[in-house]
Amino acid sequence: METSVLYRCAGDIIYNDQEPVPGHISDVQLKMYSETSNFLQYLKPLTPQNPYFFGQIRSLSTKSKVTIGIAGPDIKDDAHPGNWNNTVGYHSDTGKCYTSHKEIANTYGEKFGIGDVFGVCVTYFGQQMSTVTFVKNGKPVATRYHFETDHSKFLPTITLENGPIDLGIMWPQAVFGSPQFDEKNMLHWMSDPSVNFDMSKTMFILDKAKDKIIATAPIQSPMPLCSGFSHFEVYIKETTDGAAASVGIGDCSPLKPSPTCEILRDFMTWTADGKVNKVDENDRVGMGVHYHPDSRDNPGYNDKESQLVLCFVTKNTVTIYAKMIIQPEGGFYPLVLLDQNCRKVSVDVESNRTIEVYDNLDRVFKEAVEEATKHIIEDCIKREIHIKMFRKSDALVLDVPKEPSTDIDLSKLYCRITLPAETMGIHAIQFCKPLTEDNSYFCLDIKTLNEDSVVTTGVADSNFDLSKHPGKTENTVGWMSQNGRMFYNTRYEGNVNGQRYEEGDTVGLDCSVFESSLPVVLFSKNYHPIGLRYLMANDPSQYFPTIALCGNGYEVVVDVFWHTRLCVGPTFEI
Repeated sequence: METSVLYRCAGDIIYNDQEPVPGHISDVQLKMYSETSNFLQYLKPLTPQNPYFFGQIRSLSTKSKVTIGIAGPDIKDDAHPGNWNNTVGYHSDTGKCYTSHKEIANTYGEKFGIGDVFGVCVTYFGQQMSTVTFVKNGKPVATRYHFETDHSKFLPTITLENGPIDLGIMWPQAVFGSPQFDEKNMLHWMSDPSVNFDMSKTMFILDKAKDKIIATAPIQSPMPLCSGFSHFEVYIKETTDGAAASVGIGDCSPLKPSPTCEILRDFMTWTADGKVNKVDENDRVGMGVHYHPDSRDNPGYNDKESQLVLCFVTKNTVTIYAKMIIQPEGGFYPLVLLDQNCRKVSVDVESNRTIEVYDNLDRVFKEAVEEATKHIIEDCIKREIHIKMFRKSDALVLDVPKEPSTDIDLSKLYCRITLPAETMGIHAIQFCKPLTEDNSYFCLDIKTLNEDSVVTTGVADSNFDLSKHPGKTENTVGWMSQNGRMFYNTRYEGNVNGQRYEEGDTVGLDCSVFESSLPVVLFSKNYHPIGLRYLMANDPSQYFPTIALCGNGYEVVVDVFWHTRLCVGPTFEI
């Protein structure tokens, strides 16, 4: 690997390493026959003054792959941004956009190739998480959260595979300004591939389902709601027995992790199902957010920060429903979900961008805020974690919040476990609250792990020896990082051998079958299923999450999201 003052490079990439100046296009090329991942990172971070960088593909082979994204200096040089924790990335060959291994969101991205201009723009620099928009040929194609909290690690990063590849890159310091997205421009709205915008009719139209049924097809605004754009409307152009498209607001992408607080959710929608809620053709259904009446007019008020807001639904400009919800950093994005009951809608973001009569919404806000605050406090008490809840080896350093907080801070939902480098042997920790049917999943982000070190993730009872690996003793299961083996009752034989996991990965465990006398544990890596093992224990009150660390002379650090702090785990389809 080659590192200079301005760049970090690995592989067969040829580039000019001079300081970018405004308007300067940097040449980046990958040699012919270079097949593995090749890495180039610019070591000056994106900032609010320089939030954007982009490239253009001059030439590309049929099997080439380009990934553009944001990563920190700790990402391995053979990893793609987005496929590493606390990074984001946009892939040319599939068009998929990832954040911390996840691709699921309301927006999908598009493939890009020769002649295309593709880029990454940080649209909001938050304290807990930031918002990122991926761009193709000047248009937004997807939004994602970036979960890195340290803005100095927002380093522009590209990876190249299967040369030859020839790019022109404009690093942040070379770019004049940043792309301007406009919610009034319907061509900037990002939609499911099955949705088209008819410019002559100013209407979004969902393709008729043929061989497969399209459940819902999302359309998302490029810009979030804010003080000057707090309400939007959808004109219903087609209904089926009073049923119509869902109107809602959504996050930039799903939160990490899925929080337990019921008023902190990824989205809120209102649906005319044709039964309880009905609409007619040409009705206008809208949704908006109402900010705290005691703070929204204060100097320096930030409408994009995390805060309680009143989300409300309108029908023909009359408010018909309202609910308190916690707005995540960056704000809520207007969202429409089409289906076969309602394939045609027009979106209006100009007629009623704000609700002029605040008195009623102010009153509802003040009446609802006390109950919402009560829910937050109850959730904080429920998810409180303290040192007395653990059995652990004395050598392990456990970082847990000292006091419960009423703030819904996603950056503090994990516990950090550290094994110092000078500590030899196996050292385990056990959370003494059992996995249950309602809280069956926990996961850990691998922050620091040398190739000679070992992490084992598993389940064991209260008699477990903290100097052992779970899975290598009776009535326990465990998945080892170094060899990928999934042990149960000292054995590892099974239909699936497992996979290794390493630094930058997210590892999950779900004990989801509690009716059987032999519960089944499902291991997952980066939100993909890896394998199943039986848990040979009969007492559900003893299903304690257990993690063992062995450094072999190196420091090991993992961030654990215990099951009491997660709403649900990932779902998998057969």
